[in-house]
Amino acid sequence: MRILIVGLTILFGNVAYAAAPRLVVPMPSTIVPTPDVAAIGPRTVYLNFEGASLSRSQFADDATTGESAIVVQNLSIGAFDANSLRSTEGLTRSQIISRVVSGMQQLHAAYNITFTTSRPSSGNYQMIVFGGNCAGVAGTNCAGIALRDCGDQMPNNITFVFPGGLRVDDLITTAAQENAHAYGLGHTDDTTDVMYPAITNAIPFRYGEGNIPDNSGCNTSYQDSHQLMLDTIGAPGTDSNGPTITVTNPQTDGVLFPGDVISGSAADSSGIASVEIAIGQWSTNASANFDVIVPSGLATGQITLWIFATDNDGNRTTKSIPITMASGNEDTCSKASDCSAGLKCKSNLCVPDDGLNELGDTCSNAQECTTGICQLLVEDSFCSQTCSAEVACPDGFGCRSNGFCFKSTNSGCSSSSSTPLLMLFITMVLLGRRKLS
Repeated sequence: MRILIVGLTILFGNVAYAAAPRLVVPMPSTIVPTPDVAAIGPRTVYLNFEGASLSRSQFADDATTGESAIVVQNLSIGAFDANSLRSTEGLTRSQIISRVVSGMQQLHAAYNITFTTSRPSSGNYQMIVFGGNCAGVAGTNCAGIALRDCGDQMPNNITFVFPGGLRVDDLITTAAQENAHAYGLGHTDDTTDVMYPAITNAIPFRYGEGNIPDNSGCNTSYQDSHQLMLDTIGAPGTDSNGPTITVTNPQTDGVLFPGDVISGSAADSSGIASVEIAIGQWSTNASANFDVIVPSGLATGQITLWIFATDNDGNRTTKSIPITMASGNEDTCSKASDCSAGLKCKSNLCVPDDGLNELGDTCSNAQECTTGICQLLVEDSFCSQTCSAEVACPDGFGCRSNGFCFKSTNSGCSSSSSTPLLMLFITMVLLGRRKLS
């Protein structure tokens, strides 16, 4: 039996190399790092045996909306069919499902993951779909497939296990490997590791360590799978969530004058250890509920307000807000022609024209943006900022599944050329014939 194990690599600031690549989508060499974001925290994984209707997306991979960047077209996948397995071992469909759930729980007992066969009604969750076939989903031949989310940037990945020809326990190890790709793990050459990219006679039930074939990892050639799972997810009961930062003043793209107050709060169940607020070269420490007066003498013009919060467990969250820093002596304006040469009209004030693009404008690199982030949306890149369930985008902008704000009017389709900053790398490893018994 020829088995093609396919890993799709989503890159958010890392360059990866393929293990024996058969198909490669060209990637740009320039990658713009994004600001720190809060860890996702404890994970919920929905083991879906009941089928799924999925829509093709060139950008999103989101279990909560049914959008997949893997499927080649909109499609419906039927419920798990136990009879498609190589052997049921005399088990009923419900017994096989129970065995998979129990096996996933045992294999991941050291990590802060909850598995469920009921679709969550809210919040972030990943979904593993047990059903369909690789040719229908991805147009190739494989036992399972997933986006390899380097940096663990997308909280709601959809991964797939294709039961046809597998043994019962192969369902567990294939699901574990594809789900781990969604945390950023790659294949290794350790045959006892679930990340070994082959179906073998022996069933691996551990996250081990080993070399990554052909340097196909996220800027690494060696992987301790167990440690990487702990680093990414944490042990059961650990707090890996960063604080929630709420800013009531200023608003995004707002104006600050000397003497104005930066107001807001940082909150976390473990308590707040520190808060720091910075504008340009100026910074100050603050309390969890902060009202900080803006000093005089700061550089004027468009700049970023940064707020850093750390909880008592050492988890850190960073929030950035593009603002205009005013001196108080600016002329007012309603349009660009109201301002003198070298100035531009921003928030009804004539401020120095720094030549930077605003949130939502097209860009080719982060240095062009007031926000310091240039992010790809399908074919064009736009100045963006980070967002989450706790941190909303400004009015007129929506928070996409990768955690960045885009104008609600962006269609996601353009004929113009751009330099992609969200990079998709498809790696395929063709395995030799192996018995499944």
